[in-house]
Amino acid sequence: MSSLSDFVFGVSTSAYQFEGAANEDGRKPSIWDTFAHGGNANMYEDDGDIACDGYHKYKVMQHGIIGLNLLTFGFVPLTNTSKDIVATQMAQDFMMGWVLNPLTFGDYPYIMKKNVGSRLPSFTAKESNLIKSSIDFLGINFYSLIYVKNNPTSLDMDDRA
Repeated sequence: MSSLSDFVFGVSTSAYQFEGAANEDGRKPSIWDTFAHGGNANMYEDDGDIACDGYHKYKVMQHGIIGLNLLTFGFVPLTNTSKDIVATQMAQDFMMGWVLNPLTFGDYPYIMKKNVGSRLPSFTAKESNLIKSSIDFLGINFYSLIYVKNNPTSLDMDDRA
């Protein structure tokens, strides 16, 4: 069982805010690069081309570990029916599993592969082994619950309870 001494407080930043080096080593423009250089709706005066210049500075201070922070929601079945329970698992698999399962198990959740089919990229055995267990920690941003109701014919988000 974990204890309070196992808890670690940390901080993070986005690559766009930290890295800089926007045109180096074959880096391609990100969505934020395109937004910033396209006038950014006249909201900001600058861009991330240099940012904190972490790309050039990363070699003193960085003796850390690599992890991932995931924004997610808690999914709860609206009722205790087996259909709502299965729908809840499916919501979790599509919201979190598509990121976490490859990092944990080396592949996407079964339900995603079944429903998305050939439109979902597949991992080679080598890729699966490379990505599996490749992070040192996982951070979770959890803000609210979403109640899930089985409604396979609806794509309308207003059907959430």
